[in-house]
Amino acid sequence: MIEVLESAAAEHGQVPAVISTDGSATYRELLERFGTPQAVLAASPADLGAAGAHAEVARAIASFDQWPTVETELNKIARAGVRLV
Repeated sequence: MIEVLESAAAEHGQVPAVISTDGSATYRELLERFGTPQAVLAASPADLGAAGAHAEVARAIASFDQWPTVETELNKIARAGVRLV
């Protein structure tokens, strides 16, 4: 299921909103640096830090484990007939 959700995120150029930022490198900057949402999510804390993410944000991204929450939200979106643009 993670691959499906990563594919959905990649399709929309987004990372799950449950990863918050603190004013360090924005997700857009990380996406530019790593190329794909999957690469951002797969990056090590050290690589994320080198790209400008604060240590706390880098750890949060690297240890993201809220895929069940993401899946629930995507299912709600699908049931509501909403289309992500």
